[in-house]
Amino acid sequence: NRINDSLAFNNSADGFRLSSSNNNTFTNIDSTNNSEEGFSITSSSYNTFSSVSSIDNQLAGFLLEGSDHNAILGNSISIDNGASGVLLNSSNFNNLSLESSGNIGDGFSLFNSNNNRINDSLAFDNDYGFYLSTSSDNTFTNVFSSNNGIGFYLTSSDDNTFDTVNSTGNANYGFSLFNSNNNRINDSLA
Repeated sequence: NRINDSLAFNNSADGFRLSSSNNNTFTNIDSTNNSEEGFSITSSSYNTFSSVSSIDNQLAGFLLEGSDHNAILGNSISIDNGASGVLLNSSNFNNLSLESSGNIGDGFSLFNSNNNRINDSLAFDNDYGFYLSTSSDNTFTNVFSSNNGIGFYLTSSDDNTFDTVNSTGNANYGFSLFNSNNNRINDSLA
């Protein structure tokens, strides 16, 4: 399926919900002021979102749960949502490139999610910019995290790679690691 140039506004549940749905493409989509997630993606793979906006939803801007090999790319934003801007739960091998700012929760939250790539992304004015729990082998490249409570917080998360990351100007720490081993931070600023 291809969904282009569409708006989901002021719905009593999610703006867009994918469940067990694969190989869909969303382009130039706005999901705004919905009572649950802007985009809820569960048990769904190989979907691509480009130039999509998730703004002022009551829960997460983007929720990926049990969903692998999806991509959120190209001028996409998740702003002023009531939970995390982007929330991955048990979701692997996803490719993310977007701005996540002004959310009540974290800019990007990863729980039990591995082998994801977060590139060319911004997180600012969130609780934490990036929060990883029991998430390993993820790669962050050309990422900026500023004006959050903590730039990057890792707990029980191993073997992640951070290349060319700027995590400055946060209220507490640029990076905070707890019970997390073998992470690599290269050419970065905190």
